[in-house]
Amino acid sequence: ASPVPGYVPAVVDFAERTAATKELLYRLRKTQSAADTAEVYRRHGSRKRAAARKEAKPKPPSKRRKERPDQPGLFDGIDPDG
Repeated sequence: ASPVPGYVPAVVDFAERTAATKELLYRLRKTQSAADTAEVYRRHGSRKRAAARKEAKPKPPSKRRKERPDQPGLFDGIDPDG
């Protein structure tokens, strides 16, 4: 029986498939291969802290656009109050 009339029922039971996948991943993490991989990452992986990797350097000002004092601004001459 479909939960919504007119809709095809789900092909896979989501809860059942989620439980099976979690169990598989748990078993994979406990293998010797996974332990070896973790050791390799510990020895050769990045030593930077996550916050340091995420910080972006400030970009230099664009060289394409130059300020032109003789050119009026977009909102010059507009009264904001009226």
